[in-house]
Amino acid sequence: MRPHTTTPSCNEKVLDQLDEVFDKKRSERVAVMDTRLGDHLSFDIYEPEATCFSEERFGSETRYSAFGDGPKFICGVDFIAHQTAHLGKDCLVYSVGSNNNIAFEKAVYTIMKGCEIHTFDPTLNKPFVGDEYATFHPWDGGSVRMVL
Repeated sequence: MRPHTTTPSCNEKVLDQLDEVFDKKRSERVAVMDTRLGDHLSFDIYEPEATCFSEERFGSETRYSAFGDGPKFICGVDFIAHQTAHLGKDCLVYSVGSNNNIAFEKAVYTIMKGCEIHTFDPTLNKPFVGDEYATFHPWDGGSVRMVL
């Protein structure tokens, strides 16, 4: 937390609370990496290039405990869930890489109801198991040309 020299304003209090949540989530990831489980999840030590205060490693049956190959970093899960479920807003999610681990797609489908989900994985050598949750595309980013 940042040291305060004056009485914090409402905005500073909110930022401090968000800092605490962010630090707690990062500490949980670091703690897992310090266990034997961390040996199997070595790529979890990498943090995302872009961050937000509502960042969450999303894609497990229990929120805030998503590790491994399936989950992905996402911002604003609760905001998006509210927008789609209660306000009828559209939501489009692209999941790049799956290796048939559909934990992320299942979590999006379950928690962020109403989102259209597309999974891209050109390396999958067997049928995609997540058809109930997402539309599968066996493409990578370099094999698709999009004209805007």
